[in-house]
Amino acid sequence: MAFDTTVDVTYEFDADGLPKKLSDLIEVALYDLEKCEADPKFKIEMSTWFDKYTDKNGVHCEVCFAGAVLAQTIPYKVKDIKHRSFEFCFNDIEDSIGKKLQALDHVRNGDMQGAFEEFDIDIKDQKYEKYDCVAYGNYTPYETSRAGFKDYLCELIADLRADGL
Repeated sequence: MAFDTTVDVTYEFDADGLPKKLSDLIEVALYDLEKCEADPKFKIEMSTWFDKYTDKNGVHCEVCFAGAVLAQTIPYKVKDIKHRSFEFCFNDIEDSIGKKLQALDHVRNGDMQGAFEEFDIDIKDQKYEKYDCVAYGNYTPYETSRAGFKDYLCELIADLRADGL
């Protein structure tokens, strides 16, 4: 299943500027990840949230799945940073944004229980029990296969939407 960026989806946003629903947040993050992949200023490094630095070739930024949202959708202080180097810190953001970024990090690792906790969704509720496993569905780490990771996310988005999440 390929990610279709041409689909016109309307999201319901919170005051923090990010979608209210987990499925919508994952879709926004996937779109942002693809924008970062296409931009030579960005390097995808899943172990780094958001690290802006300058080298002989100019300004660059390493981002993870959630960090792509910091770089593209929010964008997290990218234009305001005057120093040569800057690394993301949770102390600098609202709690609601932090919880959503943590949820994306859990999703990136295939940990739906953690993602549900960040959204205050009871994974033990019988209708959500299918998500209560070590790695939901056809989880594939980004580092193993970019395409496999994105396919997993597309399947997950569809399943979450079918469950109203």
